[in-house]
Amino acid sequence: MAIPVISNTTSVLGFRKKQEFAYQPYASNTPTSWAATGLPTGVTINTTTGLISGAATIPGVYVVSLTASNATGPSTPHQIAIGIEDGPLNDSIGIEINVDVRTGYVAASGQSQPDPDKAVLFAKRGDVLFLDVGFWRDDVLQDLPIADLKFQMREFDGETILVTSNGLIEDIGTSDAPRYRIAVDFSGPELDGVLGGYESDLRTGFLAIAELQWILMHGSPALPTAETATRSSQTFRVYVQRDLIPNS
Repeated sequence: MAIPVISNTTSVLGFRKKQEFAYQPYASNTPTSWAATGLPTGVTINTTTGLISGAATIPGVYVVSLTASNATGPSTPHQIAIGIEDGPLNDSIGIEINVDVRTGYVAASGQSQPDPDKAVLFAKRGDVLFLDVGFWRDDVLQDLPIADLKFQMREFDGETILVTSNGLIEDIGTSDAPRYRIAVDFSGPELDGVLGGYESDLRTGFLAIAELQWILMHGSPALPTAETATRSSQTFRVYVQRDLIPNS
């Protein structure tokens, strides 16, 4: 059997920093193993199938050298360019809110000072919102080692949790404007029950109170000396209304 010959792909472009992608190279003569050098940090190769996948953490153009091997020997190295752009991912679908890491105050993006009497968020029952949370210090967004980020909402003076985020976090944004995306589902019997107490002709809604909580990782999780710190924001207002469009 002849050595493998890798197909003539020269570039993999159009992906952004921290965006998951997968690229499958191909070779003739039944390769049984693969290797690659020069991959971006955060991207790996499956040495059996050759699948290259992951999410690059640093933008740039990476020249990657691929080889495929079978029982006869390794292929001639084949170079491909992987281009990773530095830019926000899906930046039009999230609602930006900001946390001051010194004071814990939460404000809408573009709001210079938080107003405790105004809602930072507006939602209707049944909405699913993506919240893009930024952490500010000295007027600069901070790239924090976020291990967990949670949103919870209650009725004013209430103890029952009405809404909570789903536990998933997406690290989005750019190196100079990092943000952390979470999804919040404004539905459920608890919220329905509270909304029923605010009936009116024009709108049924109320100002709820919400809070963000995040966990920071200090040190590598693989080391026994790694520690975590838990912080919570100040409470802030969320205005929730009853929906008119039936949920399917």
